[in-house]
Amino acid sequence: MPPPRPSAPFPSPHPSHPPQPQWEQQPPAYTGPGLPPPGWAGRTQPLMPVQPPQPHWPPPHQPYGPVGYGAPPPRAPRPRRRWAWWVGATAALLIAAVAAVGAAAGWFTTRYLDDVAVEAGVREILTEHYDLADVGRVDCPPDEEISPGNTFTCTVQLDGPKTVRVTVRDERGTYIVGLPS
Repeated sequence: MPPPRPSAPFPSPHPSHPPQPQWEQQPPAYTGPGLPPPGWAGRTQPLMPVQPPQPHWPPPHQPYGPVGYGAPPPRAPRPRRRWAWWVGATAALLIAAVAAVGAAAGWFTTRYLDDVAVEAGVREILTEHYDLADVGRVDCPPDEEISPGNTFTCTVQLDGPKTVRVTVRDERGTYIVGLPS
């Protein structure tokens, strides 16, 4: 291939810049810093990029019509609040710990007297402590709560049906049996 020939120089747009000869060859490919970009070879002014034609309709994220009309712009995402997560997790852990301790201590359970055991106890107290003979059947209500001061009545067969008042004394379930009436 013969060496490139210089062609007629371009007139310089600025009087301070001397005209430069043009070479009839392809410009070198742009390979990095220090080399001019493609299309620059011998020009004194860089090429202006050509913008693609704009569509005649608004993009899908913008409302139709003038600015300020239509749907509001989308909101920016809220920042994460890690402290709120830690507070919630700590509160949940604390509630779980109190519930576990309360369940182990019996705070959330209601204890009830065994009605069969109470009936046997009432019969024993009437015959041994009150010296009543011929104590027949004793019927006490089921599911009486063990709480101090709880009072209920039992029915006793003693020369006919009689009632006996029973009062719970303490949290251990001890009780007082009154005289039949």
